[in-house]
Amino acid sequence: MTGAELRPSIYRVSDGLSMTWGDAMRAWAPVAAEALEAAAAANTRLTQDDLVRTVQERSGVVTGQPHGTWLPRLLAKVDTTAGEQLSRFCLGASGSSGTRAAGTSSTRSPRARATSPRPAATRATSTRTSRSTREEPTPVFCPSCFTQLPATGVCDCQ
Repeated sequence: MTGAELRPSIYRVSDGLSMTWGDAMRAWAPVAAEALEAAAAANTRLTQDDLVRTVQERSGVVTGQPHGTWLPRLLAKVDTTAGEQLSRFCLGASGSSGTRAAGTSSTRSPRARATSPRPAATRATSTRTSRSTREEPTPVFCPSCFTQLPATGVCDCQ
């Protein structure tokens, strides 16, 4: 076996030591915030690939996991910590911005639309009005394992 095969999934480049997801997120979040704040100040956007590369190079913490599995959590942590939506300065592969581009979706399920008891004309009018006046809820993540909390607000890891 080579050294590359023995590497943990998340590790510090300097010494090769394994890290937890929580440790990695704590190392990556300030670097991501700094990069996204710089993009905001320059009125530009970073691609997901550029942000991932910057975060891993500057922090010295890397993973071979696909960034679609962890970048949405990182962007949510940055937004929560910064108190503003810095994730909007990160472009997804489709050219859209924010955490939605990183793998989350804000669309309703087709089943929810199909089972609505209101007539189609009323439903369309009402939907347009409610979308323009309501804000999407911000997901809340566990500070220990960085998974999205259930409606109870208590994580299963605790």
